[in-house]
Amino acid sequence: MLSYISLRPILSRTINYYTILYGFIFYSLFREKLFMEKPKYVVFSDLNGTCIEQHSMSDIIRLYKGRNEFEEVWRLFKRQTNREETMESTFALAGELSKGITLRQIIEYTIFHMRYMEGFEELLNYILESGGKFVLNSTGYSATVYCIRAKYGEDRIHGFIGDLLQLAPDADAQQTLEEYEIEDLIKTYFTDPNSLYDERYDIIKATGKVTLGIKDEAEKAKLASAHISMIFPGLPTTNMVHIGDTMGDSRGILDISLIGGVGIGFNYNDSLKYYILGCMDTNNLLRLHLISKKDMSYIIPVLKEEFE
Repeated sequence: MLSYISLRPILSRTINYYTILYGFIFYSLFREKLFMEKPKYVVFSDLNGTCIEQHSMSDIIRLYKGRNEFEEVWRLFKRQTNREETMESTFALAGELSKGITLRQIIEYTIFHMRYMEGFEELLNYILESGGKFVLNSTGYSATVYCIRAKYGEDRIHGFIGDLLQLAPDADAQQTLEEYEIEDLIKTYFTDPNSLYDERYDIIKATGKVTLGIKDEAEKAKLASAHISMIFPGLPTTNMVHIGDTMGDSRGILDISLIGGVGIGFNYNDSLKYYILGCMDTNNLLRLHLISKKDMSYIIPVLKEEFE
């Protein structure tokens, strides 16, 4: 397994930066299925506030570090969502406040505390049955996504674009685990009952560092396109979908629609609602949709309308 971190200085000098760089982030999710039948369409979706009700990166701090730490980082996350704070400074603090959280706590957070949106599983099932693929395109952490993937299956959660919460024995950054090692441990936890007694899950902890897979949420559409080029070359951009709930996803929603794809505002706040309505007024040919119901099964009729 090539190290994404060690290759970064080399990759940063290449012309096609995103296509190559994110190929290594995707690798841990695709190493067994890199060459497969092209899907009918690919749905890219935000995680926090879209597929789950919580903001997972701050909520896990609330549970395992404390209310004061949560409030400190939540204020910064809100500023970052409103584009008043940089991604680098926000996740520097989030990483620091997450230091020491164990791999077991991360897994148990997704099992016992994560609240999925109504209709989430129904939507995943429809996408799979209709020949599509579902990819999380979120600033959420890869370890969290691996847990969701272990719960719902690799066929339903096909891939991930996002940030990497570094994990290592005793939070020692010099021993940071590779992504495939983290995913393998999480898979084992979900399938082997003996994992409940495996001390590795308590020894492996967050180092306090986060590797940004998404440096700017305005780049989500570009990263989605790079994903398609890497994993499903030749898939038309008209067969891409992006779903989001806040202004952090506004550019992803709009930019996907500008290249012929489908943009969906779901569980949206007022800022995103009026942004999308303004885009619709400017260009009524854009494939843009607003879904007010807080139920992901209401996305299914949109996919049927667009791709059947």
